[in-house]
Amino acid sequence: MKSVLSIQSAVTIGAVGNTMASLVMAAAGHHLCRVDTVQLAAHPGHGFRAGGSIDDQAFADMLDGIERLNPDFAALMT
Repeated sequence: MKSVLSIQSAVTIGAVGNTMASLVMAAAGHHLCRVDTVQLAAHPGHGFRAGGSIDDQAFADMLDGIERLNPDFAALMT
């Protein structure tokens, strides 16, 4: 099983960004390592926005932590 790093938004209800990528990559036999840049209840097309993005420092810390673990990713998806 190959690991893929995916840096995208995510929703709790629906299937866009990392939420959809998780399903597709699992079906293809890959392990998706997610960095969710935005976490929303659902796509804003539902008429409202609930949730938001992670701040710059949290994003940088996440990437630093991943780098320190020195994973062997087969691909990067953004």
